[in-house]
Amino acid sequence: MNDNSSTKQRCAFLTGRNRGFENLKLRLNYAWMELEGLLYPDVFCIPKWLGFSCHYISNSKKIDVGNYKYIFSEFNAEVNQLAALQRIVEQASEKVVVIPGPKEIFELNTNKEAREIAAGIFQTVRHVWAYSPGVMRFVDENAGKPVARLIPWPFNYHETRRIGLGYRDKPSGELWILAGVPIRFSGIAENAPHYLERCLAKAVRSVSVQRQKRIRFFGMVYTEEDRRIWKETGFGRDLLIEMESRKRYSSFLRFVGACDAVVHLSRLDILGRISFIAASLGKPGVFTGNVMLNRTLYPSSLVETPEDPALQHLVDDLLTGLATSSLNDRFLPNSQAVKTIGDFDWNANLLKGYLQT
Repeated sequence: MNDNSSTKQRCAFLTGRNRGFENLKLRLNYAWMELEGLLYPDVFCIPKWLGFSCHYISNSKKIDVGNYKYIFSEFNAEVNQLAALQRIVEQASEKVVVIPGPKEIFELNTNKEAREIAAGIFQTVRHVWAYSPGVMRFVDENAGKPVARLIPWPFNYHETRRIGLGYRDKPSGELWILAGVPIRFSGIAENAPHYLERCLAKAVRSVSVQRQKRIRFFGMVYTEEDRRIWKETGFGRDLLIEMESRKRYSSFLRFVGACDAVVHLSRLDILGRISFIAASLGKPGVFTGNVMLNRTLYPSSLVETPEDPALQHLVDDLLTGLATSSLNDRFLPNSQAVKTIGDFDWNANLLKGYLQT
């Protein structure tokens, strides 16, 4: 094994991607974000957060495990990705850190062979990290024993505020509501956008005509399919929901900083980046309670599902409160919790300690 000092600080990340240019795009994105002073808090930034240099590796590329201190891996249901990871685990299980995503996505794409490989990996590797209790249960059930560990995430409260509360041109007196990031019309992530639109339209009618003129709604889509359905179905036409373009992370933070409230409904047990950003920037909001971060940061303004009947009452009160400057505190985030969740350096040191156990 190579024991030189550079090896001790270098990690690999098995990205689950088959094409080399996709990993090149990752490297370029992170290089750009480092210049901006902010990492996008996704799974791929974890090695950099912990102070390691990182090589992003595609499924087909063979690697010498001796060249790396740790080997991180995303975890999806593709057999070729799992098989590539399995080969590395067989060589150096003590170096491997597996970080699964939502169980719903794994279960949608999986087959018997993938489940068997996944169970073997979970049972063998030294580190399986989970961003939520739901992901932790999913891992432990597949392993047949407790193996997963709940971890903090590379959220940065102070940098989010520094960038997000920066200048953005916004007409005086307007109220901006971010209503869906992303809006999903189909698939397992579908989040009932037409129901949300009806609830918001009814809520708008409950305020005076003069105040209605001040309110603007924005939504985002991440896929061409959702963009097509938005246009073909006339979504947002009556309410005039504006399709905001997808943005770089820093630009997105500034956009959320200009908004007056956030409504974000999710079908899956996702990470909760949107609620963290909204809470860091002090924005009132309505969220689904199936996401751990949503429950922690917005405990009093949750709905159970995207089509929960309680959504109507919440958005009624939210829009009325914003329009009349009498917002109920229930919509505000837990300011102490978001600082703890976004304590970038303290949480990195905590996670470094996990690597030693």
